[in-house]
Amino acid sequence: MIETGEKVVVSLIDEKKTIEGEVIAYNEQDGTCNIRTTEDVNDFENQIVIIYYSDKILTASVKAVSESEITVVVSGEERRAFFRVDDAFPIKLRKIKEKPLVSRFLTYYAPSKLSTVNTEYHEDALMRTMQEINRKLDYLINTLILKEEGLLFEDIKPVNISASGIRVDLEEEAEVGDVIELKMVLPSTPPIALLTYGEVVRVSKKERDGKTVYETALRFTEMSEDIRDEIIQYTLKREREIIKSKKLKESIG
Repeated sequence: MIETGEKVVVSLIDEKKTIEGEVIAYNEQDGTCNIRTTEDVNDFENQIVIIYYSDKILTASVKAVSESEITVVVSGEERRAFFRVDDAFPIKLRKIKEKPLVSRFLTYYAPSKLSTVNTEYHEDALMRTMQEINRKLDYLINTLILKEEGLLFEDIKPVNISASGIRVDLEEEAEVGDVIELKMVLPSTPPIALLTYGEVVRVSKKERDGKTVYETALRFTEMSEDIRDEIIQYTLKREREIIKSKKLKESIG
């Protein structure tokens, strides 16, 4: 269940209004939850809302709003849910006939023992040099891996992605039930490259920029929890970036 200190995203049912906040109090007995926010909450008064946190979702009714706080009463059971966001990043897709393997990370990040050194030495010039060398080695190793996997940035495609699946345009038509191998680079910090698999669940023929493409929806299969968690963190971060971008445009406009 939701806990004090949890970072949340609160959305109206129609998703026309979305805000970020932090849980400052939760009463499990009556379901009352107080959420602190720095955003305008007037549109939320007396509304039914959806609360997203981690990879969970709750429905709630708004009890009260103030300048910096929104009070809701949880009205539905917690269930697993995933943000779905639009983005564009390097991705390669290949239809396979063989049995898919378990998903895995493609990029390599050596656990740095330098970070465990006593902080009083961190400002030492030699230590900073060693940290920089370590960072550059990781970068070179990952660049070589991405090149070998054919995932350098010439394969950027628009996608719609969540931790349960992805929608992407294909030049060749696939059939429902086909299994697709996906190699992709999530634009997180640092970028994370991974290999996973998806089963085709829907195909729609579209015309884009004078070309015929096949908008293909895939449901992730054979996905390990560490890969799914990485996608969850990426989509949550991306959703927050989208919210902040909308707020900035509204303030400028």
